[in-house]
Amino acid sequence: MKIVGKRKTPLPNGTPSAENLIRGAKMNETLQRLPTGHTTFIPRGKVYRFKTLDEANKFQEECVIAGIVNNKTKIGQ
Repeated sequence: MKIVGKRKTPLPNGTPSAENLIRGAKMNETLQRLPTGHTTFIPRGKVYRFKTLDEANKFQEECVIAGIVNNKTKIGQ
């Protein structure tokens, strides 16, 4: 395996640091700049009520999949 660069992989030690906070903020800003970085794909303006957490997770997953497919077809055109 060839190693390129000098950046070290952070180890999960459970101790927060300013360096990890800055790195996380940069990653968040980068994700927000993506074409779909500003949306959760869940339709707005409604109140959603679920009987179980599994039902809520399934709804969220279906919304994300539909949003990704919708964006993929827009980008692919």
